[in-house]
Amino acid sequence: MISSGKRRPKSASEMIRQADLWRIGADGDQNYVQAFQFYKKAASRGNVRAMFLLGTMFESGHGTKQSYREAAKWYDRGCEEGDIDCAAAIAFLSEAGLGVKRSRSYAIEMNERAATAGNVRAENNLGLIYLDPDGGDLNLHAAMTWFQKGNISGFAPAQVNLGRMYQRGMNVNRSCGTAAVLFKRAARQGNTDIFKALLEAGADIAACDNNGKDALYFATQGGHSAIAAAAQGLTSTQSPVEENVLLGAAEQGNMADV
Repeated sequence: MISSGKRRPKSASEMIRQADLWRIGADGDQNYVQAFQFYKKAASRGNVRAMFLLGTMFESGHGTKQSYREAAKWYDRGCEEGDIDCAAAIAFLSEAGLGVKRSRSYAIEMNERAATAGNVRAENNLGLIYLDPDGGDLNLHAAMTWFQKGNISGFAPAQVNLGRMYQRGMNVNRSCGTAAVLFKRAARQGNTDIFKALLEAGADIAACDNNGKDALYFATQGGHSAIAAAAQGLTSTQSPVEENVLLGAAEQGNMADV
């Protein structure tokens, strides 16, 4: 149990360890406000990991008033020290125009800096930028390259996005079988109950309907009610739905034993 009566940490590394315990709620003693204060003290002493974590707390509003502007300020400071997590984080804010002036070129620059150093979030974000037809940077080859890197790194969102490209034949010969492998790979490490239920139902997620949509796609959109139909085979009568739900599902949960 963490107690405020214990010796208070003096070094930046001690502050971060203490803040991590407050943040995760070790022994059920979670306190975001305390975590924020320790991260801030460590960041003020120049600790780059604390700068990143402090930025995430400003971004989420945990332990302090939510502020994209303050988050960006600390991410920028971390970038100046060469931190790749800060680079990926400021790239996201820049691409969305949150707390800073929107700049896709700067987002690409920062993502590339982080991705080149092995940040999987940046690899996936670059793929999404190059896959966006409305952003002026459409490049399917580049998108697939970055999603493939994310897949090799084992990052579930990148695996799902790469699977979508195979499913739709984007810059590659269409292959629902390859898409199914990638979706299953993502499902084993990050998924919601619907992924598990679909796989337990024995649905053939490699099977596509006449429009190229597969069983996993429909089951994810429609909830458990779609699983039976998906498992029995697809028809072309399914209505189109929002495509970002699948990625959102892959980013949640943890069922490594699926």
